[in-house]
Amino acid sequence: MAGVTEHLDQHQILLDLQETLGGIVVFYSLAPVGARRVATDYAKGDYNPNDFGMTAFDMFTVGCSLRTGASGRALLAYVPEDIREIALAEPIPATAGPGAMDNKELLASIEEIRACGYAIGRQECLPGWNSVAVPALWGNTALGVVLWLRPADEGSGDVTDHVEDVRKAAELISFAATAGRRNPGPTA
Repeated sequence: MAGVTEHLDQHQILLDLQETLGGIVVFYSLAPVGARRVATDYAKGDYNPNDFGMTAFDMFTVGCSLRTGASGRALLAYVPEDIREIALAEPIPATAGPGAMDNKELLASIEEIRACGYAIGRQECLPGWNSVAVPALWGNTALGVVLWLRPADEGSGDVTDHVEDVRKAAELISFAATAGRRNPGPTA
């Protein structure tokens, strides 16, 4: 199996996805403390977050709550209950977009994510941006989440057309990360 995965590089997978779909692609992992996600890799193409009223800090820091955004919800669907409770107890961040969900919507979304394997964000985490997030899994444990996002006014406006592309990238990352390792089975 080693020869099968040696050509798979997470960063290249993200670059390929960004080249195919445009937008920005980010790989988020669960931060080691609390209910936070941290960007561990990304492909931003020609975008400058400042052009859209964001800073790099807004997108790529450990300060990103699991409370909002397709990537936060996709991770939240696979974390232990105690981390989920921490996230649900937090207020919606002041900088969240108009699509941010209350706790009832968020909990329903988590069930849907576990059933269909992806999350759609519509101006939820950042105003003016829509997204697709798919977890990279090892059994039922999320290694991280592949997030593709683009400005809402670009393209058709329907990001669901791109779920399969994002899913393929997450599956490649899952395969590369777990090849040769024993599957841990259900955890959360």
